[in-house]
Amino acid sequence: MMPAEAVADVLVQDGYRVSLITDIRGDNIKNALVDTDRFVLKTSSYATGGIVGRIKALISVARSTLQMRKLFKKDRPTVVVGFGGYPSLPAVLAARNLGIPFVLHEQNAVLGRVNRFLAEDARVLALSMPDTEKV
Repeated sequence: MMPAEAVADVLVQDGYRVSLITDIRGDNIKNALVDTDRFVLKTSSYATGGIVGRIKALISVARSTLQMRKLFKKDRPTVVVGFGGYPSLPAVLAARNLGIPFVLHEQNAVLGRVNRFLAEDARVLALSMPDTEKV
């Protein structure tokens, strides 16, 4: 959550309205971002448990993506910033589907699956490390 919180903090200080979209794990991390809206998705993390687990994860991502589409249609964001991982997938998929520009941030040395999947359509792919693999 740290990179997302840092970016949100700067945007709030610059006068932008910021909404933080996370999953239960991210919601359990208490932060100092008092001037942000927070939406908690019920997206499951990585698909485990064979075919049944994968189907459940796919359904969970689909539901959360529809939830984000509804939110974005109602209150259209200027840009969506994804910080990788499965919690960012529904919001970025909804943004891509609605033609809302999105930026991806990868803080690890290896580009993660979600960011790798979405990178081609991102307006910007921001990397924390100059030699990030799988870009």
